[in-house]
Amino acid sequence: MICKECKQVNDHIGSKINGIIILKYIKTDSCYNKYYECKCFCGNTFTATWSSINSGHTKSCGCVTNKYGEYSKDDRFKNWSAMIQRVTNPNNESYEHYHKLIQGKIIEDKWVESPKCFYDEIGYKPDNSYSIDRIDNHKGYVKGNVRWADRSTQQNNRDTKRGYSNHKYIYFDKRRKKYLVYGNKRKIYLGQFETIEEALDAKAHWLSNGWY
Repeated sequence: MICKECKQVNDHIGSKINGIIILKYIKTDSCYNKYYECKCFCGNTFTATWSSINSGHTKSCGCVTNKYGEYSKDDRFKNWSAMIQRVTNPNNESYEHYHKLIQGKIIEDKWVESPKCFYDEIGYKPDNSYSIDRIDNHKGYVKGNVRWADRSTQQNNRDTKRGYSNHKYIYFDKRRKKYLVYGNKRKIYLGQFETIEEALDAKAHWLSNGWY
């Protein structure tokens, strides 16, 4: 039978926080700080405590601070970093979704290289409940198409016009990695599909039979 402390230690392994992946447990010191071997989003491995990673105090192996200096201490940096990961890292779970559905440019080149250029465009964040939102979900993270929005505003933006997949009543489920298709506002469920093409075919077939 696994003891409670051992279970807590093992539960953290495999966790991914701010792009950092917990690889394996190393030790617990005299102050009960649990140390883990971790993999940074840049690819380097390093050692850190669970509490420092989970709290967000440790955001990288050190590459972030070294490269971006004072801009990495800004409260907008976490949002910027997550945005960059979503659209530039093929290993990120959202990468394929954005590259399939955004029409045209994915992100401004200057924003990838410089958080300051992005800060200058989007301005200050109202508070920590706000995150980056694309005004037009057909377009990428480009000039004139980004803003700070709370969760409710973002959800309404996704659901009202085109849905989360940029197609009306077709939604991408990140957990299942499938497209969920509905007939209309009454949420008539048509099924789940591996690709957006299959989802669109199912919706077109439903409409062609006049089932609405």
